[in-house]
Amino acid sequence: MGIVNVFNSHHLGPAGYYAAMCADEGMMGMAMSNGDVLVAATGSCEKTIGNNPFAYAVPAGKYDKILYDIAMSMGSDMKILRMLEEGK
Repeated sequence: MGIVNVFNSHHLGPAGYYAAMCADEGMMGMAMSNGDVLVAATGSCEKTIGNNPFAYAVPAGKYDKILYDIAMSMGSDMKILRMLEEGK
């Protein structure tokens, strides 16, 4: 098993990539990070949780691998900042 935990990185775009690297070598892979509070929870108007991305990957025999890669937000903050700069 390979595990990577990153503390206060505030960004972990390639979480799935790193977890998949382990699965490609026949191991279970996990990659996770935490970050600042910047996401509003469902029903909230204020920031209450961090984005906290994580990914898991496992070998799946003839199906290559199973990869689960998610974060708590619907979009990245960089996309939102870019849209603000463009006036969208």
